[in-house]
Amino acid sequence: MKKSITFIIIILTIGFTGCNSNPEDDFTKEFFSTVKNVGEEAASMIFWTEDGINLTPGSANLYKGLDEKPGDCLDFTLEFINLWNNVHNNDQNFVKAYIGQINGELSGVIPAFNIWDVEIAPRGTIGMREVGYITANTKQGIGWFGYYHDAVIKGNMYSGKPILHYGQKIDGGHVFPVFYFNNEWYEIDVGWADGGNASRLTPTKIKL
Repeated sequence: MKKSITFIIIILTIGFTGCNSNPEDDFTKEFFSTVKNVGEEAASMIFWTEDGINLTPGSANLYKGLDEKPGDCLDFTLEFINLWNNVHNNDQNFVKAYIGQINGELSGVIPAFNIWDVEIAPRGTIGMREVGYITANTKQGIGWFGYYHDAVIKGNMYSGKPILHYGQKIDGGHVFPVFYFNNEWYEIDVGWADGGNASRLTPTKIKL
């Protein structure tokens, strides 16, 4: 009799514990983990620079690679989107990565936050940005040109007032990867993560 009771308890335990897994939660965890992994991969390709040549003093350069190149927020963003959408096909496995762009009060254009659907293109498609010349990298309404890839604008997904990027006001201009996941917009910042804040590779909801 004791053996029968023990056997029944084991069956019930297995049955109840087997129901704890939520496929949606598992998918979300996998998405977050994959974003982090691809973010680290992109960050290891670039080091943060302000003069277009040298590592910016004070930048941690957390994710080091064998052949890192100088870059800014645009280059971190374009390389992440290229890896995510094109190399690893995570636009099919999860959701597509887009460019989030903040133009602040000192950016020289109308302050706004936009989300752009872009196609990554070979270097030189939009323009040619030479090493050491970090400022000119945009053709308004057409796209961006980085050191390693360009991005052609395919459409606008959102346009509104400037947001706080991780709680911070952006006075100038800034770009970073965003996703539309589970009916919410999420942001990451590969450049800020490489600069010393690894938590910026964890997708965070955007407050529009």
